[in-house]
Amino acid sequence: ARLPDPEALIDLSFHSAEYPDLRKHNNCMASNLTPALYAKLCDKATPNGWTLDQCIQTGVDNPG
Repeated sequence: ARLPDPEALIDLSFHSAEYPDLRKHNNCMASNLTPALYAKLCDKATPNGWTLDQCIQTGVDNPG
């Protein structure tokens, strides 16, 4: 079965070339995503085309 296009399923409004401001976040993503890790992975994509920004969107939107 073919997977649906991820862009058709979610709002991809968060896209940044810079580390997101997570100072007021209290979630697992904010605890583990360091500026160095973000810089290392921000230009990568999964085999299905998902970027780091797309993957962390829910953690950015929901500060916990």
